[in-house]
Amino acid sequence: MKIAMVSKFYNKYQGIPRVVAELSEGLCENHEIHVYGRDWDTSDWDEAEKKNITFHKVPSLGKDSLWNELLFFFYTGFAVRGCKYDIVNIHDVCFYFKGIFTCHSFAQGGLKTIAGLLNLPWYKEYYQFRGEIMRYPLTNFNIKRRKTKKIIAVSGFVKELLVKHAKRKPENIAVVHNGVDLESFHPKDKENIRARVFEELGLKNDDFLISFVGHYIERKGIGLLFAALKLVNNPKIKVVIVGEKAEDVASINAMLDNVIPKEQVFSVGSKKNVEDVKNYMAASDLFVLPAGYEPFGNVVLEAMACHVPVIVSNKAGAAEVVEHGVNGFILEALLNHEEFAGHINTIVNNPELRKSMGQAASKAAEKNTWKHVVDKTLDVFEESIAVASK
Repeated sequence: MKIAMVSKFYNKYQGIPRVVAELSEGLCENHEIHVYGRDWDTSDWDEAEKKNITFHKVPSLGKDSLWNELLFFFYTGFAVRGCKYDIVNIHDVCFYFKGIFTCHSFAQGGLKTIAGLLNLPWYKEYYQFRGEIMRYPLTNFNIKRRKTKKIIAVSGFVKELLVKHAKRKPENIAVVHNGVDLESFHPKDKENIRARVFEELGLKNDDFLISFVGHYIERKGIGLLFAALKLVNNPKIKVVIVGEKAEDVASINAMLDNVIPKEQVFSVGSKKNVEDVKNYMAASDLFVLPAGYEPFGNVVLEAMACHVPVIVSNKAGAAEVVEHGVNGFILEALLNHEEFAGHINTIVNNPELRKSMGQAASKAAEKNTWKHVVDKTLDVFEESIAVASK
């Protein structure tokens, strides 16, 4: 097959670009891959290794803006029309009427989910999210176009939102979870990694470390974690926050001491290096993602691969790989701080349970490798071609 991938970026340290890179490199052995994007990072490629991947440069205005998004949208849409492809797999919206759209995020469904949690009336919902709402015609283009052959949703949660808010037929939506690289995320040398991280953060051996990874930390629930820890009231529990942006720091600082003592929180900033992220995860006793809305959350699988139990909200797609009480806990009532605090206490006070949960988490991660993602995505491609040929 001759396959086009449409994505603004191609690398292995961001969400959508990572999926595109893993799919492209997994498929290129038997298929011809063309990637349309602004920038790509192939620094991990072996110089002697030749991949059947061609990159097509999409011009950029050099800064994030609506105009830059529109340039990508229209340029890629016309560019892919200029070549004959068996499959056009769109990961970032573009002006192409057919193809297969991989839905990594559905802003309309996400904002409706958050507004529902907060019980916002429609006018407050519009006022608070008006910037995103005004962008719906662009972000929803490939989702709502009826000529889109198929939608691949990264979770059953996203599929439900697409059916409810985009009025798409469920039979036209395939669910393919994101994957995890077991060579990068694993429990090997866990004790030495833990010792190094604890020394870096100045922690004691009997401290309990919770890791929290990601941008947009308010949406991903850092405030909910702090509120739960206030109820737990255990100074031995520490939190390491990885990946926050500069604008997140003010939100964190506003909560420190007012909600949780600042001595319990370590903010290490944005880490592009996969090894850095893995080390903080592997060193931790628990990973949490109490998000108000998260289409999937690769970090959950990455933590599980490191033998770390997890607590995630039912508003995160990755909850679908978590077995409640076996390899972690799922928060059913996200704003119920007592429920969250209770799960934290259970893991803190039961070392044997923590160990067994970590082992079960690793086994679950092994069933969700990038090879599984490539195979399932290829099934969708082949099915789409078969249907079109009838």
